[in-house]
Amino acid sequence: MPDFVKEFQVLFSAYFGSAFSGSQHSDITMLSYMSHGNGDAPTMMEKPDQLAVLSTETYQDLISCLNEELSPPRYCSQPSPHPDMWIVDPRVQDKQIVTMNGVTFACVSKHVGNSCILFTMVGDNLQHAGEIQRIFIHQWRAIGLNTEFVMEIFFVIRQFQALDDMQAAYDLYHRFSGLPCRLFSRQFMGDHVIRAQNIVSHFAGCPYQRPELSGQFLVVLSLNRVSVLGVVLTAG
Repeated sequence: MPDFVKEFQVLFSAYFGSAFSGSQHSDITMLSYMSHGNGDAPTMMEKPDQLAVLSTETYQDLISCLNEELSPPRYCSQPSPHPDMWIVDPRVQDKQIVTMNGVTFACVSKHVGNSCILFTMVGDNLQHAGEIQRIFIHQWRAIGLNTEFVMEIFFVIRQFQALDDMQAAYDLYHRFSGLPCRLFSRQFMGDHVIRAQNIVSHFAGCPYQRPELSGQFLVVLSLNRVSVLGVVLTAG
């Protein structure tokens, strides 16, 4: 690294602490079967006959999540004539709270603040805001790992609706590219099943209204620590 960048080492170490190793939660808290960090290990505690069964919609979303970036798809819900297709088990173990490297994520029914997250979706570089509706552990057959079964924690996220073009004109925060703050509608678009690596950070939300806008809105401030530091350095 250039010398002038190395000079920031003391500042970064003081701000983030020794446990920090990246700009997103996906860098520091992998919940997949490859995770070896501090936090909840994805293990099945219940007996098979005591596991919850996913609804049809969530089950299909889980299959879509597993098939992301796979061509052709390798996971399905029914027997397939193709030998390289695997049927996904609809049974899961529910969790109300998970902790990753000291960061707590919870279902909205358990803790509203810890359920508010920014996340990304495959093929989309945008950050979306949503609430964690459900957390579950699922066992699935991994491709390329000697077809072994692995366990992974998944999140069901209810996404806040993005602003349309007319509403976006009243987003006072959007004009400041270095400010990790955006305006979202408080209406929901639907649910998505995502992996831990899709979580960017928690966010702090504040209700927002103005006469020109009909409906309810939410000011979303990213709690991604690098984003906040970037604003401090820019302002200085």
